[in-house]
Amino acid sequence: MLVVDDDPLTVTLATRLVTASGFEADGVTSGQEALKALLSSEYQLVLTDWMMDEISGLDLCCAIRDLESLPFTYVMLMTAFDPTSERILEAFQAGIDDFIGKPLRRAELMARLQAGSRVIRLQEEVNRRQREIHRFNAEMQIANSKLLSAQEQLRQQAITDALTGLPNRRAAMDQLKTIWAGSIRRDQTVSAALVDIDYFKNFNDKYGHDIGDKVLKIVANTLASAARSCDPVFRLGGEEFLVLCPQASEVQALVAGERLRKAVQDAKLEVNGEELSITVSIGVAERQPEMMRQDDLIKAADDALYAAKRNGRNCVYGWRQENEVDSGCLEMR
Repeated sequence: MLVVDDDPLTVTLATRLVTASGFEADGVTSGQEALKALLSSEYQLVLTDWMMDEISGLDLCCAIRDLESLPFTYVMLMTAFDPTSERILEAFQAGIDDFIGKPLRRAELMARLQAGSRVIRLQEEVNRRQREIHRFNAEMQIANSKLLSAQEQLRQQAITDALTGLPNRRAAMDQLKTIWAGSIRRDQTVSAALVDIDYFKNFNDKYGHDIGDKVLKIVANTLASAARSCDPVFRLGGEEFLVLCPQASEVQALVAGERLRKAVQDAKLEVNGEELSITVSIGVAERQPEMMRQDDLIKAADDALYAAKRNGRNCVYGWRQENEVDSGCLEMR
């Protein structure tokens, strides 16, 4: 507790009374000293005279309330004013918590100090609970953030092919559904390209599944790098991939498919000093007015892919195309 009065004798007497009442107390003789003491030490209760030079007890109280860095401080004003006067009302409006008449009487001082102590304990409990609430809210925010992150990770795992890192069949069908609906709503074209690795079984049978996995990764990375940024690439499963081409006609998708085919053909894989050749066959189809479902587009691209396989592999075929693209179908021997 801090006792403040510009009369040193009053400070001494008040400090003794406070100490005799069971409280630890320090005393200062000016409002300026009181502010310095409050900023350097923690005082929960201030007993200050009202009428002091330079800084009055009322001004001191206002200064304490303005200092946000201070914890809650109970301020009791010592005054000779009539308790019923308007000046007492003014003091409460300025922020004092209690007042006591002069000269000080030990019994009254003890009672008011005990009342002040209860208020301080209640305020400390309120502050403690607020801190607990803030801590709980912070922990909940962290927990929610971790939960959302975990959910996002699970969602990404559910739509990502573990081997190649490409979006999987589920992601492909979801995105195709969105693109399909948008193409119908805005009356725009959309094409799909099915990509199949030629003679993929031979890689597994001759070199082992580890090399087969490397082939899948090389093709996946090559397709993702060679495709336009607006053309998402997916691994449907096995050795089959899907490339969606929004706002692209079949002719445009054939050009894109040929770029993908050549990029894969140029990719190299060396095994025990032997350079392996990797090629793909690609079937392309454009959404037609008679196609009622997105599966119809995939079926048309699949039909074109089979045509590419029948005609020698390592080529690109369109669903409505009668002959292969200029690059030709290279027969694998």
